[in-house]
Amino acid sequence: MTLRAFKYNPSLGGFGTETNTSLTRINGDAFPQIVKELVDNAVDACSSGKSSSGGSNSNKNSNAGGSPEKRVNKRVRVKIEAENFTTAPAKDDNEAKTTMDCLRITVSDNGVGMEDIDACVMVFSSNKNGSDGINAAVEKSKAVAKTGGGKKKNKKQSKLNDETANDDDGYTSGRYGIGLTLCLLHAQHLVPGSVTCITSTTSTSEHWIRSIYQVDMDADRVTCKKREELVKESVGECGTIVSLLVPGGEEAQKSWPRLAEYFARYQLSLDIACSLEVLAPSLCRRPLMIRPPSEMERRGRHMEETKVGESEEVDNDEWDGDDGCDNDDEDNDNRVQMPSVSKAVRERETAEKEKNKKMALLCKAAELYKGRPVSLKNVALETHPIRRHGENGPCTKSTSMLEVSVIVFGPEPECNNVSDDESVQSGCFRSQHDSNPKKSADLQLVRMVNGIPLLDSPEAVACGLVQKISGSASNWNSFGLEVSLKKHVDSAEHAHDDTPMFGVEDSAQVAPFFRESARGLFCGSDESSSSDDDISDPENRTRKRKKVKCGLSSLLPAALRLGEMLIIVQIKAKPYALPLPTLSKGRLPLNDKGINDALENGITACLRSLQRTNPTLLLTAHQLKRVERDARYVPAVAGAIASVLCRSKQEGLYEHAMDFMSDWDEEVKNLGIAPFNQEVIHSSRTANAESKQQTTQTHASAHEREMCKVEALRPLLERRLRFVVSEEFKDAKREKARKEREDEAAERKKERVEQQRKQKRAAKADDMRDDCFESDESIDCRASSRPVESVKHTPHSDFESEMSSPERCNPNQQQRASLNSNHRSDDESDENSISLRNRQRSVTATSTFVHSSENNFDCHDGLETDDEGEKTLVGHNTNVYRTDGSDDDWSEQFGIVVPGSYFR
Repeated sequence: MTLRAFKYNPSLGGFGTETNTSLTRINGDAFPQIVKELVDNAVDACSSGKSSSGGSNSNKNSNAGGSPEKRVNKRVRVKIEAENFTTAPAKDDNEAKTTMDCLRITVSDNGVGMEDIDACVMVFSSNKNGSDGINAAVEKSKAVAKTGGGKKKNKKQSKLNDETANDDDGYTSGRYGIGLTLCLLHAQHLVPGSVTCITSTTSTSEHWIRSIYQVDMDADRVTCKKREELVKESVGECGTIVSLLVPGGEEAQKSWPRLAEYFARYQLSLDIACSLEVLAPSLCRRPLMIRPPSEMERRGRHMEETKVGESEEVDNDEWDGDDGCDNDDEDNDNRVQMPSVSKAVRERETAEKEKNKKMALLCKAAELYKGRPVSLKNVALETHPIRRHGENGPCTKSTSMLEVSVIVFGPEPECNNVSDDESVQSGCFRSQHDSNPKKSADLQLVRMVNGIPLLDSPEAVACGLVQKISGSASNWNSFGLEVSLKKHVDSAEHAHDDTPMFGVEDSAQVAPFFRESARGLFCGSDESSSSDDDISDPENRTRKRKKVKCGLSSLLPAALRLGEMLIIVQIKAKPYALPLPTLSKGRLPLNDKGINDALENGITACLRSLQRTNPTLLLTAHQLKRVERDARYVPAVAGAIASVLCRSKQEGLYEHAMDFMSDWDEEVKNLGIAPFNQEVIHSSRTANAESKQQTTQTHASAHEREMCKVEALRPLLERRLRFVVSEEFKDAKREKARKEREDEAAERKKERVEQQRKQKRAAKADDMRDDCFESDESIDCRASSRPVESVKHTPHSDFESEMSSPERCNPNQQQRASLNSNHRSDDESDENSISLRNRQRSVTATSTFVHSSENNFDCHDGLETDDEGEKTLVGHNTNVYRTDGSDDDWSEQFGIVVPGSYFR
């Protein structure tokens, strides 16, 4: 009864829709679904470490034993060939045999293989975990009974063994163990009389086993019609080959684009480690070669390791001179100790490195998938756990995870007259100047389970992931976007295009900003930062630099900013943890709280990451506020103010307001901030004149007259409000304040210079006053305090004759004397000359003067002898200048004692 139920209800297993099934031979959904199931099994076999019936992996065994066998690269090959098949009539049918056009599908892999093929083709008798569920339960119960089962130690050990077994289980796409059985069932139903051939072997087997199976509907089971053994070509060879027939013709041709898209999505899978080769000459002239980036990287790393291992032969038995002990000569305290890093920090660093590496691989994979270049800053990847009801603990290895990747490609390149390489190099992309710009950006969703993509079908619209992406309006609106599911066009070209596509547009909050032309009046500069003048000014050098912000003028609509987007949602979970249904109908449940919460958190985190890496893609909170203010609040406030002015009972207020507001544009023109535009004021005056004409009409109501006045006044108020809150007005205010500060600084500088000049004049006057002669008491006191014990006495006449010569005169003293004499009156000069002459004569007779003949010290007593023998004053300085150092030091240095120890 089981096979019969699936036969007459193919939609239960995903082999048809609810309305158009494979029985009608109209939809043709069985062909792509059969190919998909066979390829999924082959990929699971290449990725799994165990065979489908519990056998161990040959590669692991060989590597563990240290055998020098060469590592085999995993691959899956799909071959689709046209074939004419003669159908066999039923037992009760007397019709003659007919020939129909068929396609032979052959899927081969070099995975782990099957130990028991009969068990794999039976319904619900095998799973992807490597052993039968019933057998595993029996073995577990036997183990518990053998160990006693009641001891605490055995419970802990059994729990540890269960966790280890769960961690070793592979992440596969299937769950029910009926995929291969349903392929045999529907293939035989669509092509009556056909059989399925399965050839498989394991690494431990000595030969290949080929079996031919046919479905027996009466016995409700799959029977083996023929079995044979084939000799292996090489030791350790393993794998599986499945071959069957499906109907061909026009339906298969229409279904091929879905299959090609399914194969291409394997390029986006970073978890599988096998290549995919597809050859379908009757459907596509070019073969498909798909190698995921992780597999290519693994191959390159393996080749490098092989080269390094062959070039470097190291003898492990040779002593390297290090006994492993510390050097006693070096003190432990003087050694450099690296700072200890906690385990959590190391784990975060490792996770960040793995994430960056995965993002780089994803960027390359997206380029291969779309055939377009993409920048790494336009790629975001986030992973969040799927928490069921009551799960609040930390994540473990067995925790189900949901991975979300968002990739933004930007606008499409112009490829009309330019090649792909030239368009990439020149960067020629469509802009807002196109004649037919797109109204929305395209968003494509790719769904995966454990690294295997889902095959899109008409029922994909009912998938919980699809509905959640289009239903999370609050998340998208927080970034100024709105996402809606596109409806497929019912045409011959898009009849089989079941890929979920979304349209990304500007939200209702942002869309009016781009539609209205008034947004271009005062949009601000693209970047606002501190100018170079502020940096060079030493007074403003300590001020902080302003943050660079993206102005509103650099913003573009969503269709031009984003262009094309790709969202990859992958669920990583154990087969027993996947919700029902999973892959059978290509959709997930609608109201799964764990998946919905993880998807919402992942999309929000990816959009925030893109906002940080590339601020031009998504609007920030600051830009959303400015856009909402410009598109929503400014018109509302302007209309409210205009309505208040028009409803006022004060006579002449409306006319006065119009005359007053008409000068606002003149102010803008005088400031030179924005180009003067007479259209707004002219339209307002015209509307005002029309409103006056309407007031004269008797049939116009009061409300209509008021609305006319409001519409005439509102544009002026709206323009003024936009100007007041614009960056141009703020920049003008800042510029005005900066000029005022500069003028104040110049005035302060001028005052400081004038004050310094006055201080210099006062200091110069003080120096001139200090150059006056000292009093007689101070001179006598200095003369009496000078010691004269150890000095040489020379006649005064000899010293006077030597010092009074023109060659020995000090020019500095002469200049000082001539300069100071200009500040003295004639009467004061005569009196000072008489007193100085008398004082000089007394000092010369009683004191000594130290003179150095070696250094030729240039000085004289300031007196000059005229023709009559009288001495007159040459200099005017009455100050007595004392030489540096004591008299004893001066005498010892020069060795000469002269009359008078002071000089003027």
